[in-house]
Order: sequence, then C-alpha cells, then structure tokens
Amino acid sequence: MTFNAGLWRGLADFGIGLALGAVFLAGRHREEGGKRLPGSIPTLAQIVVLAAVAAGVCVSGPARTPRDLLVAAPIFVLVLTLAFDRGLLARALHAPWLMKLGEWSFAIYMVHYVVMSMLWVLGPAERPSWLGGMVGIGGSIAAGGLAWRFVERPLGEAMRRRALNALGQGLSVRS
Repeated sequence: MTFNAGLWRGLADFGIGLALGAVFLAGRHREEGGKRLPGSIPTLAQIVVLAAVAAGVCVSGPARTPRDLLVAAPIFVLVLTLAFDRGLLARALHAPWLMKLGEWSFAIYMVHYVVMSMLWVLGPAERPSWLGGMVGIGGSIAAGGLAWRFVERPLGEAMRRRALNALGQGLSVRS
C-alpha cells in the first residue's frame, strides 16, 4: 500500500492537514474574539471521536483496505479536537511521561522495526502473542529512549551548532 498510489495518498494527507490547520486557526481566532465554548463541549467531542475511532477499529476488518477510512477519518477529527488543548483528554495528554514519549517518538519510530523483528529471532515464530507485543512495545520505548539520548539529541545539537556557526550566530543552543 505504500507504493500503490502513495503519492496521491500523501498529497491527500497533506491537504487534509492543511484543511485541519485552517479550521484550527479559525477556531482559535474565534475563541480569541470572546466566543469560547463551554468547558464540557471539548471533552464531550473528544469522547465521541474516541468512540468513533474504536468503532472504526472494530468494524474496519483487516488493515490496508479502503475500510481503513473508518479509522483514519475519526483520527483526523481527534487531532483537531485535541489541538485546542481543552477538554479532559487534551489535559491528560500533558502528563510528563507522555510528553517524554512524544519527545522520544521519532527515535522510537526509527528503532521499533528492529526491536519487533528481534522478537521473532529470540522467540517462537508461530504467531504474535499479547506478551510478545507488550515486550516489543516496552523494548521499542527503551531502545528509542536510548537512541534519542545518545544519537538523535547529540546529532541534532551538533547540526544546530554547525548551522548557527555557518550563519554567524554563535553557539546559542539550548541544552
């Protein structure tokens, strides 16, 4: 599915992102104008959209079919409902451990395939189990945290220093 119409899917995702960004900016502008929604509305919207995501997961069947839209569409809406940082779920996502996972997310993404592949090497290759999945997720988070600390962060800082030096900005890099 990555290479079948991938360009068109990517462009569609980009367009959807732009549209959601425009809706977010319009909504934020409206809130700044004094027309703020009652506090319970964002929470209710988040609960309804999460229910739609769960229902989509339950009825969409196997992955990589057109029925994936039953999950993707509500996820797009979920991103929008969370973007305003209002509502119970949006506030819960500000937990320090979730913020750290967000900081590590790219590194986790980069190592998860290797970690999950190692499960097949180290364990029985019959079929995935819940325990194997949990070990894989935990291992991916641990390896991602290490990759963030010892690879992503130092390289990012070195690249920023080099770019700032090239621009004559000095070494004003946060640590």
